Amino acid sequence: LEIWTATANGAAFARQLGNLPGNVCTPNYLASKAQHFGEEYGIDVEFLDETNMDELGMHFLLSVGRCSDQPSYL
Repeated sequence: LEIWTATANGAAFARQLGNLPGNVCTPNYLASKAQHFGEEYGIDVEFLDETNMDELGMHFLLSVGRCSDQPSYL
């Protein structure tokens, strides 16, 4: 029951994020949510900035982010 509850809560949260407008649900907003969850549940959270993503060859994701004034995070 705990697993199904956690899955349902995660799906509901993802749906809420998907319904937010793009000027609210920015990479920085998502990073802050991830950091909050990490602190709340004791999970180590590591962020990749644009430099890290470039080193890893994540050029498709970076090309989308270049159209925005917000820096990309993963």
